[in-house]
Amino acid sequence: MSDTATKTPATKAPRTRKAAAATKAPAAAKATAPAPSTTQTAQKPPRAAKGKPASSKPAEAAAAKVVTTDLAADLASGNVRLFRVRGNGTTRRIPYLAPASSARKKAEQVAEMRTAGKTMRDIATELHLSLATVRRELTHLALAQAVEAGADPTTLGYRIDRVEKAS
Repeated sequence: MSDTATKTPATKAPRTRKAAAATKAPAAAKATAPAPSTTQTAQKPPRAAKGKPASSKPAEAAAAKVVTTDLAADLASGNVRLFRVRGNGTTRRIPYLAPASSARKKAEQVAEMRTAGKTMRDIATELHLSLATVRRELTHLALAQAVEAGADPTTLGYRIDRVEKAS
């Protein structure tokens, strides 16, 4: 019989790449193998929605120019909207909690409960809300208070868009 006619299990080719690499490389060579390259790869730009251009640096700079002298009044009247810009370039509409609105009162209630020492889970259970809603209420209230204090939302990671109203 020839050697090729009778293969023993020890001489069969491995079925996976890892197994193939393990059988080919000796143990000493594995220990001294160089680390993989740490060169950075370019990130892909954010995907554009249908009919809309992708977010870019010039677009963000143009959005920063929309800041008005009385931003809180424009936000309360609905002439301007706030959007949170996520890390991947997508946006989420952020409501402005006007000082006398019911949403503002609810957010202040949540904030009072939080400062009283209740956990977010306790607040969510008591008010029949989700944890994410409780977190958003606190975040939206902090943003509204920052805007009223004169802070620029664009430096906090928000985008401002002017609303085009039909006459």
